[in-house]
Amino acid sequence: MQEKNEHFSMWAPFRLSMREGYHFIPRGILVQLGYILMKALVILVFRPFNWLFFGTRIRGRENLDAVRGCGAVTVCNHIHPLDCTMVACAARTRKQYFLTIQSNMEIPLVRHLVRILGGVPIPRQIKRMRGMNAELCRELQKGRLVHVYPEGELWPYYDGIRSFKDGAFRMAYDAGVPIVPMVVTFHTPTGLYRLFRKKPCLRLTVLEPIVPDLRQERRTEIARLSRLCRERMTRFYQEQTDSTSAHTPFMAPAV
Repeated sequence: MQEKNEHFSMWAPFRLSMREGYHFIPRGILVQLGYILMKALVILVFRPFNWLFFGTRIRGRENLDAVRGCGAVTVCNHIHPLDCTMVACAARTRKQYFLTIQSNMEIPLVRHLVRILGGVPIPRQIKRMRGMNAELCRELQKGRLVHVYPEGELWPYYDGIRSFKDGAFRMAYDAGVPIVPMVVTFHTPTGLYRLFRKKPCLRLTVLEPIVPDLRQERRTEIARLSRLCRERMTRFYQEQTDSTSAHTPFMAPAV
């Protein structure tokens, strides 16, 4: 019997208008200063917070250091509303953008924080996608990081790696930058965590970069990148997640 997809959503009463010429990447000194201050605050607050409440450990940062001289598209499974803060802490002080659903930019107060912290809304209108991709590719070529959740939606504590959309891999190919996979794995609470953690503890691991082969035909290489990335993430997830800690997976409704 399949369970209903219990994906996460929030109240979004505002409507973000993306007219011609909309700037997906905000400019200006005040924007840059706000980002630096907010990124520092995220690291100072959420690194100990995630460790204290979720038992979070971050491993494999050397794989991000390996692409310090260039931009990169980072990808991760999306299983918790705060896994973005874990990704931000893994990137440390590097400038980083996060693709986010447009409705997250329509939530009171949150929309401003998301924007300041590098949130880039994925437009509902297909015709605006080209402008978004062009701006992000320019940032990647300047050495920035762009984070994409290739699974699309957040499914809390999903046991496994879901199917991928191709957007992250198209962007990496078009910008000529590597992809850096990250995986959140589940682990049985131990020590003091057993006293209050009913759900598994979370660990974020950065895997080795995957470099696109620009000599290959675009569509073929994008498909290869997506397949290879998902295979590596799935293998790592299966090897590292404690079988006793993983929850029953949330399944999409039967069609």
